[in-house]
Amino acid sequence: MKGKSTIVGGLLLLALTACTLTAVAPATVAINPTQSVPAEAVFDPTRCVSDNPGPNVVGVSPVIDGDGRCYRLPTGTEITVSQPPDIPFMPVMVEFYYLGVGLEPDVIGVDHDATDGISIVWQTPPFPFQGQLYVIIYSDDKGPVDVNTLAVYGE
Repeated sequence: MKGKSTIVGGLLLLALTACTLTAVAPATVAINPTQSVPAEAVFDPTRCVSDNPGPNVVGVSPVIDGDGRCYRLPTGTEITVSQPPDIPFMPVMVEFYYLGVGLEPDVIGVDHDATDGISIVWQTPPFPFQGQLYVIIYSDDKGPVDVNTLAVYGE
């Protein structure tokens, strides 16, 4: 590389007379459009908030990771939310709820037919979120039964 240096008003200017630049192609990164999670992100239990934690919680799938009381979920993805495993009777209806931090509970689905399994498909928010999933279970001979909440967050 050849050049000429000149000082103008206290600034050093370098005029290049010959220069060769080599372009390097950027690394290719495969991105799943339904999952916007940085590869270096890890499960963070401090992001988990649950008003009524316990062992009898709903099931969720797929999950990125978690500890059984809280799960990190992908954003903008369909998640299957299923009944808690230890219901001692056949429900006639199950209401599924999401309670975001600082928000009112939102019914995300209702299953009226327990004979084919109890679950719904929930579209997670397309942006980072933090909250709880839970169900209210109804039967013919019992009143509604609340179960413990499952903390979830998405990023």
